[in-house]
Amino acid sequence: MGRKSRRSRSVYDPAIEQEVTFAQSSDALAITDPLTLEAQDELNYLEEIIDPNSEQRDFQRRRRYQILVPMIFAAVLIVAATARLGNKRSDESSSSVRSYPSQTVLPAPPSDIDTKCSVAGVASALGRTACEMICEAADCCGFQSSLPLSCLSSNQAYCTEYLSSCSVLDEEPTKNEVGQGVSGDEDSVDQSPSANPETTSPTQSSVELNPGQGATYSPSVDLVLQVQVDEVCALDDMGDIIECTEICSPALCCYLPFKAEARCKEEPLNMNCETYRGCNAL
Repeated sequence: MGRKSRRSRSVYDPAIEQEVTFAQSSDALAITDPLTLEAQDELNYLEEIIDPNSEQRDFQRRRRYQILVPMIFAAVLIVAATARLGNKRSDESSSSVRSYPSQTVLPAPPSDIDTKCSVAGVASALGRTACEMICEAADCCGFQSSLPLSCLSSNQAYCTEYLSSCSVLDEEPTKNEVGQGVSGDEDSVDQSPSANPETTSPTQSSVELNPGQGATYSPSVDLVLQVQVDEVCALDDMGDIIECTEICSPALCCYLPFKAEARCKEEPLNMNCETYRGCNAL
Protein backbone atom coordinates (compact mmCIF):
# COMPACT_ATOMS: atom_id res chain seq x y z
CA MET A 1 0.00 0.00 0.00
CA GLY A 2 2.84 2.32 0.86
CA ARG A 3 4.62 1.52 -2.41
CA LYS A 4 1.57 2.44 -4.35
CA SER A 5 1.46 5.91 -2.77
CA ARG A 6 5.04 6.69 -3.75
CA ARG A 7 4.30 5.70 -7.32
CA SER A 8 1.31 8.02 -7.46
CA ARG A 9 3.46 11.06 -6.51
CA SER A 10 5.83 10.46 -9.42
CA VAL A 11 3.03 10.59 -11.93
CA TYR A 12 2.97 13.68 -14.19
CA ASP A 13 0.71 16.39 -12.81
CA PRO A 14 -0.50 19.07 -15.31
CA ALA A 15 -1.30 21.51 -12.51
CA ILE A 16 2.25 21.51 -11.26
CA GLU A 17 3.59 22.03 -14.78
CA GLN A 18 1.26 25.01 -15.21
CA GLU A 19 2.53 26.60 -11.99
CA VAL A 20 6.16 26.25 -13.12
CA THR A 21 5.41 27.80 -16.51
CA PHE A 22 3.61 30.73 -14.87
CA ALA A 23 6.55 31.40 -12.54
CA GLN A 24 9.01 31.42 -15.43
CA SER A 25 6.87 33.84 -17.44
CA SER A 26 6.57 36.14 -14.41
CA ASP A 27 10.35 36.29 -14.08
CA ALA A 28 10.71 37.20 -17.76
CA LEU A 29 8.05 39.89 -17.44
CA ALA A 30 9.79 41.36 -14.38
CA ILE A 31 13.04 41.71 -16.30
CA THR A 32 11.40 43.82 -19.04
CA ASP A 33 8.95 45.74 -16.84
CA PRO A 34 9.92 49.52 -16.59
CA LEU A 35 8.93 49.70 -12.97
CA THR A 36 11.08 46.74 -12.20
CA LEU A 37 14.02 48.22 -14.08
CA GLU A 38 13.67 51.56 -12.21
CA ALA A 39 13.66 49.73 -8.92
CA GLN A 40 16.75 47.86 -10.00
CA ASP A 41 18.51 51.13 -10.85
CA GLU A 42 17.69 52.54 -7.43
CA LEU A 43 19.00 49.41 -5.87
CA ASN A 44 22.23 49.68 -7.83
CA TYR A 45 22.57 53.35 -6.79
CA LEU A 46 22.15 52.43 -3.15
CA GLU A 47 24.74 49.70 -3.54
CA GLU A 48 27.13 52.23 -5.11
CA ILE A 49 26.64 54.63 -2.18
CA ILE A 50 27.12 51.91 0.34
CA ASP A 51 30.14 50.66 -1.56
CA PRO A 52 33.30 51.89 0.28
CA ASN A 53 35.12 52.33 -3.01
CA SER A 54 32.70 55.08 -4.10
CA GLU A 55 33.85 57.35 -1.24
CA GLN A 56 37.44 56.87 -2.33
CA ARG A 57 36.53 57.76 -5.90
CA ASP A 58 34.81 60.95 -4.68
CA PHE A 59 37.89 61.90 -2.69
CA GLN A 60 40.10 61.39 -5.72
CA ARG A 61 37.73 63.51 -7.84
CA ARG A 62 37.80 66.37 -5.32
CA ARG A 63 41.55 66.08 -5.11
CA ARG A 64 41.85 66.50 -8.88
CA TYR A 65 39.64 69.59 -8.75
CA GLN A 66 41.76 71.08 -5.97
CA ILE A 67 44.85 70.69 -8.14
CA LEU A 68 43.39 71.70 -11.49
CA VAL A 69 41.54 74.86 -10.39
CA PRO A 70 44.65 76.66 -9.00
CA MET A 71 46.64 75.63 -12.05
CA ILE A 72 44.01 77.06 -14.40
CA PHE A 73 43.80 80.27 -12.35
CA ALA A 74 47.60 80.66 -12.39
CA ALA A 75 47.68 80.13 -16.15
CA VAL A 76 45.05 82.83 -16.65
CA LEU A 77 47.07 85.26 -14.51
CA ILE A 78 50.25 84.53 -16.46
CA VAL A 79 48.52 85.10 -19.78
CA ALA A 80 46.99 88.38 -18.56
CA ALA A 81 50.31 89.62 -17.16
CA THR A 82 52.13 88.73 -20.37
CA ALA A 83 49.56 90.56 -22.49
CA ARG A 84 49.73 93.63 -20.26
CA LEU A 85 53.53 93.68 -20.35
CA GLY A 86 53.49 93.34 -24.13
CA ASN A 87 51.10 96.27 -24.48
CA LYS A 88 53.25 98.39 -22.17
CA ARG A 89 56.40 97.64 -24.16
CA SER A 90 54.67 98.40 -27.44
CA ASP A 91 53.49 101.73 -26.05
CA GLU A 92 57.01 102.57 -24.89
CA SER A 93 58.53 101.64 -28.23
CA SER A 94 55.99 103.72 -30.14
CA SER A 95 56.74 106.82 -28.06
CA SER A 96 60.00 108.64 -27.49
CA VAL A 97 62.18 108.23 -24.44
CA ARG A 98 60.77 111.48 -23.10
CA SER A 99 57.16 112.01 -22.12
CA TYR A 100 55.14 114.33 -24.28
CA PRO A 101 54.53 117.55 -22.41
CA SER A 102 51.64 118.29 -24.76
CA GLN A 103 49.60 116.07 -22.45
CA THR A 104 50.69 118.07 -19.39
CA VAL A 105 48.45 120.66 -17.82
CA LEU A 106 50.49 123.70 -16.85
CA PRO A 107 50.03 125.21 -13.42
CA ALA A 108 48.31 128.56 -13.44
CA PRO A 109 50.75 131.47 -13.46
CA PRO A 110 51.15 132.98 -9.98
CA SER A 111 49.21 136.14 -9.33
CA ASP A 112 52.42 138.15 -8.83
CA ILE A 113 54.13 137.00 -12.03
CA ASP A 114 53.81 140.47 -13.58
CA THR A 115 55.59 141.96 -10.56
CA LYS A 116 58.34 139.38 -10.16
CA CYS A 117 58.99 139.18 -13.89
CA SER A 118 58.97 142.91 -14.55
CA VAL A 119 62.02 144.98 -15.46
CA ALA A 120 62.26 146.18 -11.87
CA GLY A 121 61.66 142.68 -10.49
CA VAL A 122 64.60 141.13 -12.36
CA ALA A 123 66.91 144.08 -11.71
CA SER A 124 68.66 142.13 -8.95
CA ALA A 125 70.19 138.69 -9.23
CA LEU A 126 67.83 137.32 -6.60
CA GLY A 127 64.80 138.78 -8.34
CA ARG A 128 65.93 137.41 -11.69
CA THR A 129 66.36 133.96 -10.19
CA ALA A 130 62.85 134.13 -8.72
CA CYS A 131 61.42 135.00 -12.12
CA GLU A 132 63.37 132.19 -13.79
CA MET A 133 62.00 129.68 -11.30
CA ILE A 134 58.46 130.79 -12.13
CA CYS A 135 59.05 130.61 -15.86
CA GLU A 136 60.71 127.18 -15.81
CA ALA A 137 57.25 125.61 -15.47
CA ALA A 138 56.35 126.97 -18.92
CA ASP A 139 59.50 126.07 -20.84
CA CYS A 140 57.43 123.79 -23.08
CA CYS A 141 55.35 126.75 -24.25
CA GLY A 142 58.19 128.02 -26.41
CA PHE A 143 58.34 124.99 -28.70
CA GLN A 144 56.26 124.54 -31.80
CA SER A 145 53.12 122.53 -31.17
CA SER A 146 54.23 119.89 -33.70
CA LEU A 147 57.31 119.02 -31.63
CA PRO A 148 57.27 116.41 -28.86
CA LEU A 149 58.48 118.86 -26.22
CA SER A 150 55.65 121.31 -26.85
CA CYS A 151 52.69 121.81 -24.53
CA LEU A 152 51.37 124.86 -26.36
CA SER A 153 48.30 123.31 -27.98
CA SER A 154 46.70 122.17 -24.72
CA ASN A 155 47.71 125.20 -22.63
CA GLN A 156 47.33 128.20 -24.93
CA ALA A 157 45.85 130.57 -22.34
CA TYR A 158 48.47 129.92 -19.69
CA CYS A 159 51.29 129.86 -22.24
CA THR A 160 50.26 133.29 -23.50
CA GLU A 161 50.38 134.71 -19.98
CA TYR A 162 53.72 133.07 -19.23
CA LEU A 163 55.29 134.24 -22.49
CA SER A 164 54.10 137.79 -21.94
CA SER A 165 55.68 138.08 -18.50
CA CYS A 166 58.73 135.86 -18.93
CA SER A 167 59.94 137.59 -22.08
CA VAL A 168 61.77 140.01 -19.78
CA LEU A 169 64.33 137.26 -19.21
CA ASP A 170 65.43 137.50 -22.83
CA GLU A 171 66.95 140.89 -22.13
CA GLU A 172 70.62 140.94 -21.21
CA PRO A 173 71.05 142.19 -17.61
CA THR A 174 73.36 145.13 -17.06
CA LYS A 175 76.36 144.95 -14.79
CA ASN A 176 74.57 146.85 -12.06
CA GLU A 177 71.53 144.57 -12.29
CA VAL A 178 73.60 141.42 -11.96
CA GLY A 179 75.73 142.75 -9.14
CA GLN A 180 73.14 144.41 -6.93
CA GLY A 181 72.04 141.19 -5.25
CA VAL A 182 69.64 141.44 -2.34
CA SER A 183 70.73 144.74 -0.81
CA GLY A 184 71.12 146.66 -4.07
CA ASP A 185 73.65 149.08 -2.50
CA GLU A 186 76.72 150.46 -4.21
CA ASP A 187 79.13 148.35 -2.16
CA SER A 188 77.63 145.15 -3.54
CA VAL A 189 77.97 146.56 -7.05
CA ASP A 190 81.63 147.31 -6.53
CA GLN A 191 82.22 143.81 -5.15
CA SER A 192 80.38 142.02 -7.94
CA PRO A 193 82.40 139.94 -10.42
CA SER A 194 81.00 141.94 -13.35
CA ALA A 195 82.12 145.25 -11.85
CA ASN A 196 85.65 144.04 -11.10
CA PRO A 197 87.66 143.55 -14.31
CA GLU A 198 90.33 141.61 -12.44
CA THR A 199 88.05 138.71 -11.55
CA THR A 200 88.32 135.41 -13.36
CA SER A 201 84.62 135.14 -14.26
CA PRO A 202 84.42 135.01 -18.04
CA THR A 203 82.71 137.85 -19.89
CA GLN A 204 81.22 137.56 -23.35
CA SER A 205 84.51 138.47 -24.99
CA SER A 206 86.54 136.07 -22.88
CA VAL A 207 84.16 133.24 -23.63
CA GLU A 208 84.43 133.88 -27.33
CA LEU A 209 88.22 134.07 -27.21
CA ASN A 210 88.61 131.16 -24.87
CA PRO A 211 85.50 128.99 -25.04
CA GLY A 212 84.96 126.67 -22.10
CA GLN A 213 87.30 128.54 -19.76
CA GLY A 214 87.22 126.90 -16.35
CA ALA A 215 85.67 123.73 -17.82
CA THR A 216 87.13 120.65 -19.45
CA TYR A 217 86.52 121.80 -23.03
CA SER A 218 89.18 123.08 -25.36
CA PRO A 219 88.53 125.33 -28.40
CA SER A 220 88.90 122.40 -30.80
CA VAL A 221 86.47 120.25 -28.81
CA ASP A 222 83.93 123.10 -28.84
CA LEU A 223 84.24 123.33 -32.60
CA VAL A 224 83.72 119.61 -33.03
CA LEU A 225 80.75 119.70 -30.66
CA GLN A 226 79.26 122.64 -32.52
CA VAL A 227 79.37 120.74 -35.81
CA GLN A 228 77.87 117.68 -34.14
CA VAL A 229 75.03 119.71 -32.64
CA ASP A 230 74.28 121.34 -35.99
CA GLU A 231 74.11 117.95 -37.72
CA VAL A 232 72.02 116.19 -35.08
CA CYS A 233 69.60 119.10 -34.69
CA ALA A 234 68.79 119.25 -38.40
CA LEU A 235 65.60 117.42 -37.28
CA ASP A 236 65.07 115.29 -40.35
CA ASP A 237 62.98 112.76 -38.42
CA MET A 238 61.73 111.88 -34.96
CA GLY A 239 64.96 110.10 -34.06
CA ASP A 240 66.89 113.31 -34.68
CA ILE A 241 64.57 115.19 -32.34
CA ILE A 242 65.34 112.75 -29.54
CA GLU A 243 69.09 112.90 -30.18
CA CYS A 244 68.99 116.67 -30.42
CA THR A 245 67.16 116.90 -27.10
CA GLU A 246 69.77 114.71 -25.44
CA ILE A 247 72.81 116.51 -26.83
CA CYS A 248 71.32 119.90 -25.95
CA SER A 249 70.38 119.01 -22.38
CA PRO A 250 73.65 120.35 -20.86
CA ALA A 251 72.93 123.79 -22.35
CA LEU A 252 69.30 124.37 -21.42
CA CYS A 253 70.01 127.93 -20.35
CA CYS A 254 71.26 128.74 -23.85
CA TYR A 255 68.26 127.78 -25.97
CA LEU A 256 65.15 127.41 -23.83
CA PRO A 257 62.43 129.99 -24.53
CA PHE A 258 63.23 131.91 -21.35
CA LYS A 259 66.96 131.60 -21.80
CA ALA A 260 69.43 133.16 -19.42
CA GLU A 261 72.67 133.20 -21.35
CA ALA A 262 74.23 135.45 -18.74
CA ARG A 263 73.84 132.64 -16.22
CA CYS A 264 75.36 130.15 -18.66
CA LYS A 265 78.52 132.25 -18.71
CA GLU A 266 78.83 132.26 -14.93
CA GLU A 267 80.43 129.66 -12.69
CA PRO A 268 80.26 126.73 -12.70
CA LEU A 269 78.92 126.42 -16.27
CA ASN A 270 81.29 128.74 -18.14
CA MET A 271 79.46 127.67 -21.28
CA ASN A 272 79.80 129.09 -24.76
CA CYS A 273 76.22 129.18 -26.02
CA GLU A 274 77.43 129.63 -29.59
CA THR A 275 78.46 125.98 -29.48
CA TYR A 276 74.82 125.00 -29.01
CA ARG A 277 73.28 127.36 -31.55
CA GLY A 278 71.80 124.37 -33.40
CA CYS A 279 69.63 123.63 -30.36
CA ASN A 280 67.41 126.56 -31.29
CA ALA A 281 65.79 124.21 -33.82
CA LEU A 282 63.92 122.61 -30.93
